[in-house]
Amino acid sequence: MNSRGGFSGEYPHLVARNIGFRYTNIPQWIFRSIDMDVFPGEIVGLSGTNYLAKNILLRVVSGRERPAEGFVYCDGLPLSVNARSPVQLLSLRASKRIGAIESFLLQSRYLLIDEEPGGSECLHQSCFSAVRSSICESNAGLLISSQDTRFLSAICTRIVDFDRINQHVHDRSGLTRFILS
Repeated sequence: MNSRGGFSGEYPHLVARNIGFRYTNIPQWIFRSIDMDVFPGEIVGLSGTNYLAKNILLRVVSGRERPAEGFVYCDGLPLSVNARSPVQLLSLRASKRIGAIESFLLQSRYLLIDEEPGGSECLHQSCFSAVRSSICESNAGLLISSQDTRFLSAICTRIVDFDRINQHVHDRSGLTRFILS
């Protein structure tokens, strides 16, 4: 551990370990036991059909929500809720403007882009070719959530299938756990 309470040697990127989220007044978990990494210069797609769970995951990974369990670190330091963060969350609608993405990349180390619920996104691969070069130049990381796997396949360096990692597995105590498979 370094003097600022971080683990800079172990996590020189955006990392979430064993994170889970549930509302305090509801016993069911939205997700649990999720591990995720986004490295500098990487464009990661987050596919899946559960918009709410993916949205909350992005809010937790960006530091806007506190996980019920687990931790999120950015470049070795823990993310704090309500603090200025090197991780920014942007809506897909706003991200359709290249200038908005490039502006956020100047201010942030990692950018998370969230899809809009229930809509066809109408994004163009050509729109993100400029973003890809900006990410490479700035050595930033991008995590983009979308149900459109064809779009994600065209622009991302790798894709994480949230439906697959959010599988229900019962342990011996009968509790539902969500695991990365």
